[in-house]
Amino acid sequence: MRILAIDTSTKSFCLGFYDDDRFYAYTLELKSRLSSLITPSIQRVIMAVGLEISDIDFFCCGLGPGSFTGLRIGLATIKGLCWSIKKPVIGISSLEIIALNASKKEGYIVVLLDAKRGLVYCGIYKSKNGLLTRVMQESLLKPQDLFRKINSVAKDNRVSFLGDAVELYRKDIFLNVPAAELLDSGYWYPQPQIMLEAALKQIKKKKFSDIHKIQPLYLYPAHCQVRKN
Repeated sequence: MRILAIDTSTKSFCLGFYDDDRFYAYTLELKSRLSSLITPSIQRVIMAVGLEISDIDFFCCGLGPGSFTGLRIGLATIKGLCWSIKKPVIGISSLEIIALNASKKEGYIVVLLDAKRGLVYCGIYKSKNGLLTRVMQESLLKPQDLFRKINSVAKDNRVSFLGDAVELYRKDIFLNVPAAELLDSGYWYPQPQIMLEAALKQIKKKKFSDIHKIQPLYLYPAHCQVRKN
């Protein structure tokens, strides 16, 4: 079984390739170069293992929320590859992929990404015995609204925070969530192997996305998004 997985929701371009129990990881910090680098990067990784795109059995893509432009480019690329060789696609929440970085920690896990305008993309999960359960749907919230939600569900339990907005709201987190633990930057972004492991679980359950309906997870209102003229 061979799987190609990418996530383009953050500044870190995440690409993973799975080939019969072997994991290959490729990450690259981007600014505005994604559109020119994504296809060559995929081709480079596939060629490095002596294969071609047509040898891939499944594709996986992080759906966001996150960078509007990055999500559009990433999903369009994956959909194009799926169409060209008629293979299934799995779409996974990017917040869930990030939360899985901390799945070995018992308690509540909160992912928060900087959405600008004083808002955060966020999700709340509960980890027990290495298994992750979603407590709150992916949301776009003001930090104070998120803190109130956390305190209503987590009570006095330990809460692990991760994501690129952790540093931005460090003081506010400690002021509002007494049991907070802030994880370092190694946890903040999607990791290729974690994403591939999540895709493998979906494939075993035969939970595939509809290529005709799969869409990036945009949480900003329509009037705040880029429109075509």
